[in-house]
Amino acid sequence: MGLAKKVVQLASSRKTGMPAEAFALLSTPIDDLLASGGDQRLVISPSSGQNMYGCTPYPRPELIDFASSTASSISSEAHAHVLKSHADYLVRVISNGAASAFETSIFDTRQMLLELLGLKDIGAEILFAASGTDAQLNTLFIVKNLLGLPLTTIVAGADQTGSGTAFTSRGRHFSHVTSGGHTVEKDRPIDGLAEGVDCINVPFRGANGFRTEAEMDAAVTEAVEAAIGRGSKILLQTMDSSKFGWRAPSDSCIDRLIQRWPDHLQIVVDACQMRLDQDRIRNFLLKGFMVLITGSKFFTGPAFSGAVIVPGMFSGRINSICQVPPGLSAYTSAYDWPEKWEALRSRFPARANPGQWLRWEASIEEMRMYYAIPPADRENIRAKLAGQIRQLVEASPCLRHLQQDASGRTPDRGVTMFPILPYKDGAPLSPDKCALLYKALRGNLAGLNPAATQDTDSRVAHLPCQAGQPVFLSEKEGAALRVSISARTIRQCWSPDPGIAAENLRRAIGDIGSLIEKINFVVRNIEIIVAKQP
Repeated sequence: MGLAKKVVQLASSRKTGMPAEAFALLSTPIDDLLASGGDQRLVISPSSGQNMYGCTPYPRPELIDFASSTASSISSEAHAHVLKSHADYLVRVISNGAASAFETSIFDTRQMLLELLGLKDIGAEILFAASGTDAQLNTLFIVKNLLGLPLTTIVAGADQTGSGTAFTSRGRHFSHVTSGGHTVEKDRPIDGLAEGVDCINVPFRGANGFRTEAEMDAAVTEAVEAAIGRGSKILLQTMDSSKFGWRAPSDSCIDRLIQRWPDHLQIVVDACQMRLDQDRIRNFLLKGFMVLITGSKFFTGPAFSGAVIVPGMFSGRINSICQVPPGLSAYTSAYDWPEKWEALRSRFPARANPGQWLRWEASIEEMRMYYAIPPADRENIRAKLAGQIRQLVEASPCLRHLQQDASGRTPDRGVTMFPILPYKDGAPLSPDKCALLYKALRGNLAGLNPAATQDTDSRVAHLPCQAGQPVFLSEKEGAALRVSISARTIRQCWSPDPGIAAENLRRAIGDIGSLIEKINFVVRNIEIIVAKQP
């Protein structure tokens, strides 16, 4: 913070002509910036210092964190990188002015992301957004212009995507405040975006439980066929991966749909969890698919940072779009759009969003550290951590794995997300109690149950732990927590020194054990926790 103040003072002394609000922005603490430029999900509670997901814009090294399926607090390394990026930005402001400085910073971030994902040589472009949900609105706008109207959005795995998709898929406001700071009415049409758009949801859950892969393929195909039969064009949002780590429809099904209706269909891949490799993203783009990503799930950047990766083949057509929906400007600005699309960029307000940019800087630093590890080493670490999670859940009297094999989604190589069902007295916890369990894990529960005598209770009760937000199944079945391996967990285990690597891995395995023990502790004492609620 000292450096920032010095730079602001220097800029003032040089009389750069920067407006007062720009100076105020430059002197804003980094942690405040990291929580800015988004919707209500980013708001930090004054009492807890955390957002609604229990995450902070500052490092929490004491936290045992396996919650990357939902959100993460920033790491120490990423926080240090953000401080440096911000200082570099301030120097640019002095030299070139605020607008040019932000333009340069965004350009560098966009190019670095393309480089890390191995996409610079295929002409792909990146369109930034405040979150994956915001990114869906930009994608809808683009596809409407590429395909025309009427347009039907078909959402595969609709019951395991972000809650905002129910609104963005129809071009409607998904919150009461936009990332641009505008107050809006949730579920109202976004001016100029919602017209001519319909939506069909294809959930994983069918009448008889979770659909198999073949059943999902059939359901998606039926939805596409019906919509095209009504004269509609299709934005098919595929899932890779869902809140449980599932994909839908299958790659072969997508290929068949494209071959059958090449002029009626645009594929948009929901890869916001980022639990896929660079080659898979590249292949999607080469096929002409758009890809939704975030830096705040697998890569554990601070929530929220979204983007759409657009195949280079669409650049000319997108840049020639003459009209933009008036309501879309509440969610995006000229800086979000690629520099190459100069004509289209000019139609959006030039509104800097330093919080969004810095969150992406943090995410990119996590990516850089992760991709620097040899792939074979990354997979070896992942497999050992995954084996430990499976083993401990199977040994727990309070936990069960979600039966993925019943739906044809047996865990295979590369799985990093493990849905688990909490049980007490032979029955699943209710959804409400699962929600309390999720929150209680983060707190210090020492002394919660004075009658507890087990050594593990006293060992783990005080530990702050984080798992992924519970996903509702049904009132009878309860909800599933998620224990997830992140890029950060893997890279913190690695070292070129075998001895240090072994110690790091031992520590991570110990953290998994502590998390599972604390979940068991909370489940055993859930009635006490319920009784203590206001």
